Amino acid sequence: GRFATTRGVMRACADAGVECLMHERGCDLRHFELYPNVFPHDRAFIDRTIRRLWEEAGPASDRATIGAQWFRNKVQGIEPWEVSFVAHQEPEQLPSPWRNGTRKVAIFTSSEDEFAAIGPEWQNPLYEHELAGVEAIVDSLRHVDHETHLYVRIHPNLRGLDNRQTQGLRALSAPFLTVIPADSLVSSYSLLRNADTVLTFGSTIGIEAVYWGVPSILAGVSYYRGLDATYTPTTHEELMRQLRAPLAPLPVEPALMYGFYASTYGSPFRYFRAASYDVGSFKGHDWWRQADSPDTR
Repeated sequence: GRFATTRGVMRACADAGVECLMHERGCDLRHFELYPNVFPHDRAFIDRTIRRLWEEAGPASDRATIGAQWFRNKVQGIEPWEVSFVAHQEPEQLPSPWRNGTRKVAIFTSSEDEFAAIGPEWQNPLYEHELAGVEAIVDSLRHVDHETHLYVRIHPNLRGLDNRQTQGLRALSAPFLTVIPADSLVSSYSLLRNADTVLTFGSTIGIEAVYWGVPSILAGVSYYRGLDATYTPTTHEELMRQLRAPLAPLPVEPALMYGFYASTYGSPFRYFRAASYDVGSFKGHDWWRQADSPDTR
C-alpha cells in the first residue's frame, strides 16, 4: 500500500466493493501481515492489533518478557529486518558539550519523507511539519528565562539527504540548542537515558523512552498515540509547559504492549523462506530482487 501501484489496486477494489488484502512484511523475516481493506500504515488497524495480540496472549503468558526484550534488542542494534540505526554509534557517547546542571530535553526527529504521501491521518495536529515544530519550540524558549537545553537528534535515516527538513534542522542556532547530525557517533540511547524529557514527533524512540522510564512527549502522530503511553499535548502552549516541567514517567505497560506487538505480529510463511530482506526461496526455488531493476528472478 505504500507504493503507487498497490494503492491504485486498493482504490479500484474499494470502488468495486471487492475485498482487498494488502500484503506487507511481518514482525521478522519469517512472517508476513495482511491488511484487509486498509493500508499498512492505517493507525486504527494497528492500534486494534496491538490491543488484540496483548489481550489474546493473556496475563499468564510471557508477553511482558517478550515485549521488554524488543526494547533491549533495539539498544543492542539487534533488528529483525537487518537495519540498525545505532550500529555506527559509540554506545556511551554523549553530545559535546554536555550541559550539566541544566534541564536536558532530547528531541528526536523522524524521517518525515517516509510518511509524506500516506494520507491526512498522518498529518501533524500541532505543526505544519516537524521542522516548523522545532523552530516554534526554539523560538518560544528564546523569549523566556529557563534552564533548559535542547538536544536535537536528526534521525540517522536522514543521513545523506538534502531536503527542506535536513537543511532547516542544520540551520537551527541558539545558545540553549545542540543539533546532532544524522551521521554523528553520539549514541541515541545514551542521549535518551541521560535526558530529563524526550520529545518526538512520532519516532519509535518515543515509546522506547517510556519503557526506559524517561518522560516522553509526543508532538505528532504515531502507531502508539492511542495507547496513553506518552504526554500528548493538543496545543503548542501545552507542549511548552510540559517541556519545561519536571514530568513523571508514565506507566510502562503500554510500552510493553507495543514491544509485544512488534515482536509477534503477522503470520508465518508456509512456502517462502527468507534468507535476508531481498533474498529467499519459494518451495525450494531461489528468489531474489535485483537492486535498481524492475525485474525479479
